[in-house]
Amino acid sequence: MPDEDYEAVLCGFVSELKQAWHAAGTPSYGQLERVSEHLRARRGPVKVDVLARSTAHEILSGRRQQPPRWHWVMSFVTVLQVVARNSGVPADRIGTVDGWKHKHDAVRAAAEQAARRPASVRGRRRKPAGDDNASSPRQAPDPEPPQTGSGEDGRPGEVLRMIRQAGGPSGGTGTRTSRHRDANSISTWSPQRT
Repeated sequence: MPDEDYEAVLCGFVSELKQAWHAAGTPSYGQLERVSEHLRARRGPVKVDVLARSTAHEILSGRRQQPPRWHWVMSFVTVLQVVARNSGVPADRIGTVDGWKHKHDAVRAAAEQAARRPASVRGRRRKPAGDDNASSPRQAPDPEPPQTGSGEDGRPGEVLRMIRQAGGPSGGTGTRTSRHRDANSISTWSPQRT
């Protein structure tokens, strides 16, 4: 399965998670966390993970390249069902845990299949139809070794190197603007448009 296919399967799964979230009334990340903490403390027949706000945000915004763990999905669905019932929304609009298990299994299978492909094939992109100039995938340049900076661990130098490499304010093309408000100074950098 080409990477684009796996990405489509993962995006579809995340989209379905978001649809269930919206069907439950789009509870805030904080509410998801509080309800999951409450359910975990009750120690019912199903052990629910605490849904950390940051994790829920990363998953629902599609920032993760791997599907969430099954136990997180099961906890998320369980919390949404509780929130939906408390809001007067039929819990069946969220779906069943068994139905979500089937969806999760499908996305996990797609992830495993994509991971089994050789690395030389995995990074390739399909050649767009009619594009004779897209003959081979571009290779990323080898990363430069980190430069040491003024800090003990060398991070400031590494950050500056990355900014310069990206065309940042101290070594690239762009404009720097400053706005002054009382004693506070806010400085921003924006890339030069070509």
